Amino acid sequence: MFVSFNTNQKSVVVSSQLDVLFVNLRKDIEVDVDNNTRLGDIKCIIHIQDKFYILANKHQKQVGCYLIEIDENEPEAKEQYLLNWKNKLIIGDAQFEAIVNADSCGSNHLIMCFKSSSRNTYNIISIDLKTKMILFRHESE
Repeated sequence: MFVSFNTNQKSVVVSSQLDVLFVNLRKDIEVDVDNNTRLGDIKCIIHIQDKFYILANKHQKQVGCYLIEIDENEPEAKEQYLLNWKNKLIIGDAQFEAIVNADSCGSNHLIMCFKSSSRNTYNIISIDLKTKMILFRHESE
């Protein structure tokens, strides 16, 4: 089970491996994220400055690496995919870290780490959340 609150604890994303629910506790809003996005096999969730990031291993029952961004102020709006890799790799041991104000421009970076079970490799990916670009990717055995 995964739980990630926003900074003022008014919004939360709660997830099991198969189900993702966004809840705004002040406005009494609930959004069934996995029904809207058709994500499954949830691996990790984090909140960084008004956005929730969800890493999943399935999208529409297809195995891959899927990272979506959901705006806490507009949870029903169309999600944005930062990664949409239909590579058929089963991932595990996933972890997120955030680097806030990583450079002089105030960029935020999301660091993703996971193990690819089928190829038995460890992966580290750094994404600039302002540009949505991958800054660094490392894969090793």
